[in-house]
Amino acid sequence: MNDINELFSFGWIELIFFYLVSFFLILFVLALNKIISKKNIKSLNLIGAYLSIGLGVIFFLIFGIGKDFTAGGLFIRHGNEMTIRLSSFLLAFLCLFTYPKAKK
Repeated sequence: MNDINELFSFGWIELIFFYLVSFFLILFVLALNKIISKKNIKSLNLIGAYLSIGLGVIFFLIFGIGKDFTAGGLFIRHGNEMTIRLSSFLLAFLCLFTYPKAKK
């Protein structure tokens, strides 16, 4: 960060946009997996698991690679890189709770 008083050098807009996009993606996958789990078809449950794993892998790649990864380059500025990378690490584990759970 060049100057702590500069508002946009940290990348606040990108950081807020990252959190909003992440929140809506996780809610979308969670809602989709709830619909899938009501149908209780194995192939749909597998698709729901792939969606959850895929979203988690994207967050984990943002954590591991940073702005060299395409999705990371959209959000990371020089000031907010560690904040987004650590948030991505936590969001990758949050994706574990979006798995479809079969109703019995």
